[in-house]
Amino acid sequence: MEKKVKSGNTIKEDIQNLIIQKPNTKMFGLISFRLGIYNLAYNKKENKFRWWLKNKLGEAPVIYNEQVSSKSAENIRLYMFNEGFLNTKVNFKAIYESKKVKVNYSILPGDQFYTGKIKLPKDSSTLVKHILEIQEETFIEEGEAFSINLLNDERTRITTHLRNVGYFEFRKDYIVFKLDSNNVSHTVDITMNIQSPKPDTWHEKYTINDIYIFTDNLKAENSEVPLDTIAYKGYYFIGPKEQKYKPKVIVNAIFLEQGEYFRLDSYQNTLSKLANYGVFKFVDIQFSSFERENKKYLDTYIYLTSAKKQTISVDLEARHNFIGLTGASVGVTYQNKNLSRTADLLEFKVSSGIEFNVGNGFTSLVNNSDVIVETNYYLNRFLVPFPLKKTSKYNNVKTRFSLQYNYERRIQFYSLHSNSFNFGYEWNESANKKHVYNPISATVLFLPEKNVSQEFRDRINEIPSLARSFEEQLILGSNYTFFHNNKKSENDRSFIFFQGKIGLAGNVIHGLMALSKQGRNNPRPYSIFNREYSQFARFETNVVHTFKLGKHASINSRFNTGVIVPFGNASVAPYFQQFYVGGSNSIRAFRIRALGPGTYSDEDNLNNPNFFFDQAGDFKLEANTELRFDIYKFFKAALFVDAGNVWLLKDDPDREGGTLRKGNFFNAIGVGAGFGLRLDFDYFVIRTDFALPLVDPRFEGSEKYPLSDFKFSVGKDSWFRRNSIFHLAIGYPF
Repeated sequence: MEKKVKSGNTIKEDIQNLIIQKPNTKMFGLISFRLGIYNLAYNKKENKFRWWLKNKLGEAPVIYNEQVSSKSAENIRLYMFNEGFLNTKVNFKAIYESKKVKVNYSILPGDQFYTGKIKLPKDSSTLVKHILEIQEETFIEEGEAFSINLLNDERTRITTHLRNVGYFEFRKDYIVFKLDSNNVSHTVDITMNIQSPKPDTWHEKYTINDIYIFTDNLKAENSEVPLDTIAYKGYYFIGPKEQKYKPKVIVNAIFLEQGEYFRLDSYQNTLSKLANYGVFKFVDIQFSSFERENKKYLDTYIYLTSAKKQTISVDLEARHNFIGLTGASVGVTYQNKNLSRTADLLEFKVSSGIEFNVGNGFTSLVNNSDVIVETNYYLNRFLVPFPLKKTSKYNNVKTRFSLQYNYERRIQFYSLHSNSFNFGYEWNESANKKHVYNPISATVLFLPEKNVSQEFRDRINEIPSLARSFEEQLILGSNYTFFHNNKKSENDRSFIFFQGKIGLAGNVIHGLMALSKQGRNNPRPYSIFNREYSQFARFETNVVHTFKLGKHASINSRFNTGVIVPFGNASVAPYFQQFYVGGSNSIRAFRIRALGPGTYSDEDNLNNPNFFFDQAGDFKLEANTELRFDIYKFFKAALFVDAGNVWLLKDDPDREGGTLRKGNFFNAIGVGAGFGLRLDFDYFVIRTDFALPLVDPRFEGSEKYPLSDFKFSVGKDSWFRRNSIFHLAIGYPF
């Protein structure tokens, strides 16, 4: 008699992973490709190449072993027992068919057991009182499904709490659950007991005594290097006479305090913050216990091994798409860690990229190029011009200075120079919440007239609002970004990442200018240093949801929306602050900036490879969904659907259909779908995506739905060539 089991899909997947013997792997679930390679090299005279084929690239046939099947059955039975099915029976049967064996496992779970009465320790010790204080947070409750795994989670929860209130030597093994099952009521009564560490002893709290910091552990271990000891606020620094780090910086990362009880979270936070400084290769904390006046104490030893102070790294990237654009970029990053003995960081980056036209129909070999020079400096504290109340060590505060120069050359169109400066702060509210605030953010855009082609000038002059957004200008304001991730552990099946941005520009300058002589005597727009300044408010949210279907598949979704509202000194938002869609990380069935705003289209140029796509808008709405699944180890794939567009907030007679309207909102949504392959090496991901448009709002009638005109051909002017987009990129799209 079969019975349905609670959370059956999850249990089914877990059980499949418990079966030890599995068939040979199949490419795309169809072909045993690696087995074929093994067989190809098996009967040949062995040499180094054939050995590599057989043992590295190939896969030996899986030979059936009945004892292994018996072990798998026992694994399944124990798993079901741990899930509360105490009377589970597991049988297996091998079916032999033409040199192949099919193994069927039959699982009879019986009735699921539920938690009955729960009895806690009743003695009056301080340790038991601590356990009772947190009983409201228990994982085991009467009437809930019984689970051995929940009992283990309960042990971990209680042990963590006890170690956070001073019980340094307490371990999970000291918590013992006595179980009494009832086959009639299908319940399990639970009695919790606490074991003593040794006969005639009981668990005791430990107090932190002296804290010693070895600031350069490798030199400290070298007996030939003279060491010096410096006392600072109750901490002892041991190292060479010339200390690499100012004591204040190290102390600010230590959460263990002399005279306080040992806390596990203080130990873990100390490790984490010292590692986050980025200047240490290794961080190790050890304890030495002793007894004094019938009390337990811990001397703490923190060993710091410095990383290389100066490093240089090089990044390379290549990309290509079907329309004939091939690109490459190279970046060099120099880092100087601990520049002023405060674990600070000076970072200097130079990157350059170029994009070539390699297909037919292009009038020039090079499409565009860019150079970015960036300098960043990070301090591990709030740098403010006024007295500041003591901030929490837990916030991991950083002050950041950033200076960037960006040169972009669009061949046949323009050369753009951009200089920007940012000053601000980064800090963590908690492990899952982060804040980034830049009170000063300034950008100056230069578009030299001598480098603007007549073709580009004629193009933007056709649309006055677009020409206005390209004018040279000053952007001075502030911005704030909030990050939140509700993922608690790697076992979470569903979690959300949220990012919200707020940017304000031009308000302070505009207030001053309105009161000035220039403001009283001249009409808007006002200018400063002979350059107009932008005034706008910009908001953007990005939500990414991950839902794991199992260990080898997940559904990943993104919702992204934003709005920019120009006001005061500006009638149009700067082009480079507006929103756009398309490209390898957005709606992948469309070229970058080729879609929108709304249903607007320049049909004469849609198929022109030399056309400068400049579509951007004041409002953006985008949604993406990917079904990601593993094929073999680091070789993965995805099926995806993307949808969205950008719109204008104000009517623009030169871009008909581009304004956000209730009546044509859904009519303007562009939709694309596709298939992608990924090489995921954890630290590095190479991604390819092949996408087709399903709904193209730039057209009307049947042309709006490209699949309605589908014809299978592979020629130069084929349907696939005209409609498909191929992306080669680094990293996941979201």
